[in-house]
Order: sequence, then structure tokens, then C-alpha cells
Amino acid sequence: MHKYAPEYTKAEKLRLILKELIWAVPLYLVCEFWFFDWLSEYSKHSNCYFYGPITGLHLVMYGLFFLMPFCFGVISFHLLGKDALRVIKAGQHPLPNKKVFSKTKYVYGNKAKIKGYITVACVSAFFIISAWGITAANKLTSDIKPCDKPLINSSSLTVANECLAAVLYV
Repeated sequence: MHKYAPEYTKAEKLRLILKELIWAVPLYLVCEFWFFDWLSEYSKHSNCYFYGPITGLHLVMYGLFFLMPFCFGVISFHLLGKDALRVIKAGQHPLPNKKVFSKTKYVYGNKAKIKGYITVACVSAFFIISAWGITAANKLTSDIKPCDKPLINSSSLTVANECLAAVLYV
């Protein structure tokens, strides 16, 4: 058995980093220069937007307290959780023939399983927070009174059309 896990070559490391930057940089730029400003403006009057039985404030609060941690949990599970479950099953960290970025010794047995359990616990925390977020958003939005004059009515403009209008407005 080998003592160390195989490492990525410099070319492989650079290719992996660039592949992630291709989507991460545009996402960051869109969020930084458009989405956060739009969300800030929308949030100021979100209780004046009606989408059937819910207001825009419901969308903001449930999005913030439930949807965001839930999405982080799903992403974390796909990036880290699957390997963590395999580590627990195999009792070896890093997994056999799994390449690593820096020199890493193989760990076997309970020490490896503990690393897997810690990762699973961290990923699970996002789902626990999102479950708590449902009750928190419900409590926060239950006492909010909607606007007297709605800015939008669900029959005249849907959520998708409003997002499209906001994009075209910018």
C-alpha cells in the first residue's frame, strides 16, 4: 500500500481552478453589481408585491431563511457529502486513487471515519438550518401587514415577468 495519495500535477491543478473560475467569476460579478442592488430595492417594498396569497416579503424571508441554506446544503452534499459517505464506508481518507492538491497521507480505520462523520455533520447542518428557517420565516412574516396599494398584482404580472422587467430595467 502506498503511504501518500496521488497528487494532481500543476497542469491539472491549473485546469481545475480555471474550470471553476469560468462560472464563479461571472456569478460573483452578476451578484455584486446587479442582484444585491436589485434585492435591496425589492426588499424595501416587498410587502407591496402580491403573488396570489403571498407577498414579496414572504419570498424574501423564505428565500433567505430556507432556500439559501437548503441550496448550500445540496451543493455541499454534492461536492463533499458523497465522498464523506464513501470515506465512512471504506474507512480510508482520502479515498483510494483519489487525487489530492497537496501531499496527503492515507488515514485508515476510525480516524478516517471520524473525518467522514465530521464532514457529514457539517453538510447536515445546512439542512437543519433550513428546517429552522421555515419556522423563523413563518414567525417573521406572520405579523407583517401588506401595503394598502399593491405595486403588482399576480393577475397582471407574474414573478418571472417581474424578474425579466427588472433585468431589462437595469
